[in-house]
Amino acid sequence: SLVGVNTNDKVSSGGALFGIGVRVLPNGGYIISSPNWGANDEGAVTWCDATGCVGNISAANSLLGTNLSDQVGDILISTFSDGNYAVLSSLWGLNDQGAVTLGAGFTGTFGPLTSSNSIIGVAASGGAYLDYSYYEPYCRLTVLRPSDLTISFMTAPMCLDQKVFAP
Repeated sequence: SLVGVNTNDKVSSGGALFGIGVRVLPNGGYIISSPNWGANDEGAVTWCDATGCVGNISAANSLLGTNLSDQVGDILISTFSDGNYAVLSSLWGLNDQGAVTLGAGFTGTFGPLTSSNSIIGVAASGGAYLDYSYYEPYCRLTVLRPSDLTISFMTAPMCLDQKVFAP
């Protein structure tokens, strides 16, 4: 079984919007949302293959927050029919700028949540207003960042070699 390391880690407690702590992927794997994981509620979203997860939540098996009360995965995790998933973390960042991560459904997305694996908000408290959509034929995530007056795009890394992209 997957376990936390702190008393109040609340593994699989889920996000605030739907309170769903486990989301099943089309390939039989699953995503576990634990926004209260960590000594300071940094949060974790753990990817497990169809055989399951064993051990402690860590950077080796989870997307992790690094700041006090990041609560990664606090709002919503969406799964898509191509196997990928998106994680909305509205409280990420020292000023709640928020972040949206496009996760790799067949391999997972691990380590700290950063600008290299996520689209990050800039405006303080802007995380509450982030929204996204996903276009499966091109594995493309569109993130609306109204507090930043910006729209950002991200393509899942596993699709770069497999798809022919439209202009």
